[in-house]
Amino acid sequence: MKSKELARKMSVMIQENNVEFDMNVLDMVLLGRYAHKKMLGNMTPEDYEIARKALEEVGMAEYEERSFLSLSGGEKQRILIARVLAQQTDFIILDEPTNHLDIQYQFQIMDILKISSKNCVFSEYEDMEVFWKNGLTYSEEMIGLISESVLLYTMAELGKRTICSTGTEKNPAAAPIVLRVKKYIDDNFSDPELCLEKISHEFSYNKKYISTAFKQHLKTGIVDYLNTVRIQHACALMEQKFTSIQDVSLLCGFTDPMYFSRVFKQKMGLSPKKHMQQYDQE
Repeated sequence: MKSKELARKMSVMIQENNVEFDMNVLDMVLLGRYAHKKMLGNMTPEDYEIARKALEEVGMAEYEERSFLSLSGGEKQRILIARVLAQQTDFIILDEPTNHLDIQYQFQIMDILKISSKNCVFSEYEDMEVFWKNGLTYSEEMIGLISESVLLYTMAELGKRTICSTGTEKNPAAAPIVLRVKKYIDDNFSDPELCLEKISHEFSYNKKYISTAFKQHLKTGIVDYLNTVRIQHACALMEQKFTSIQDVSLLCGFTDPMYFSRVFKQKMGLSPKKHMQQYDQE
């Protein structure tokens, strides 16, 4: 497959774009149209309309005459996303497309690109690692064809996983990030170091993005949900006749028994000691 033919089918946006020569914003977006042009072909009014529409979609229509190099990191990111949109391909490969963006623009870009659990094949680097290694091993005997082989393998895997995600087979890489965070909290609530920062590092997502998405989907904040899970476990331990408040608090992920008691009373309406007494009376 020739490079220009491939560029009409698949667009790629990498995280680092070290553009050293300057051009205005509209010309930068128009670069995405070259895949559809013949050699030395000029841009048509249709190309300009497509580029301007892409700029409008990312909220940068008023910047078309601005110098690209004069923009902030987040603004550059939105221009590069507009260039990908202007390329009008069936497949888009993105490397952290919301990097450098404020939270409101992160949601906007996810909506524009229609990224969801049904069409996002790889949400993190770890999801891609095994798949790329497999692609490379198929080319061990033909070093000169590695790039082409991996690319073909990529396209085949994209198709296969997209089909799987619409069937009955579950695809962990396509699971909604909120549900994955929830499961991670359920499995690790007893870790006293578990916090929003650790969760964001674990999933390689911005803290504000994870926090906002979690609250929108589950109608509760991450810290509040974590405390709820911990207090539920504390009640289960008390039902099993654990009588030491300090031991119960430590087993539930609290390092400070006093803080545990405050959270417990807030959630249950009475102190841990009085809650234990209820089981003693039974």
